[in-house]
Amino acid sequence: MKYNTPIKLLQTRIRRLPDRIEVYVRQNHFKAGVIDLNKKVFISAHRTPKNLFWLFGPSLGINAEILEIILPRFDVERIQIPYLGKILETSASKYRALGLVSPYGDDRIDKQIVLSLLQMNMDNVDKYLIKEPEPSLFEEVVI
Repeated sequence: MKYNTPIKLLQTRIRRLPDRIEVYVRQNHFKAGVIDLNKKVFISAHRTPKNLFWLFGPSLGINAEILEIILPRFDVERIQIPYLGKILETSASKYRALGLVSPYGDDRIDKQIVLSLLQMNMDNVDKYLIKEPEPSLFEEVVI
């Protein structure tokens, strides 16, 4: 099963539990969130206005390794971010497609991908799904 094969992670680490995966950022020993394996959702740590990035307008960031390596590995479809008493939700594919890499990041600050609060919703999420190509009539289908 692909969940049991090792993943090479530099900025983050994971802790596997029976029904969830806890995700941590190494630089500051911060628990970034939890992956609910049954619901295929990443539930981020609670955020406040002090966590906003303003370079691209009010935005929130997720560690790039979490977004690009860990979430696809565990087939995470949705991201939920608790913010000011609400749950901001979007699809993982939309976050990857529209998110911008923060120019900040060094030994002390992890590389983040930020998404505007205005784009953090479930509107048009199907548009960002990566679809498997259909085999042509001349390709062999292996089952």
